[in-house]
Amino acid sequence: MLFRGAGFTITSILYFVAIMLSKRKNGKIIRLFIVDYDKKQLISVNRYKYSEDMFRYFEAAFAENQDIKRIWDKSFEKKSQLKTDREEEKIMLSF
Repeated sequence: MLFRGAGFTITSILYFVAIMLSKRKNGKIIRLFIVDYDKKQLISVNRYKYSEDMFRYFEAAFAENQDIKRIWDKSFEKKSQLKTDREEEKIMLSF
């Protein structure tokens, strides 16, 4: 009886491990988005859900809040220009 119980236990464990390993999939998740630096905007790539979603999210955020759009546009400027703008913002915030 003891060997039968141990046999069932080992068989159950092996079955469980086989099921868990068979459901694993090896693959790559491709995330793609393209930025047009001249127009300062994301480009929606057809048939790539991540890219299309990112495009919609950014468009919605820009429509909802102009400050987000301003920060996005400033991120394309040169670092020296950003430092000047940050200094101006500090001056404006201090008043």
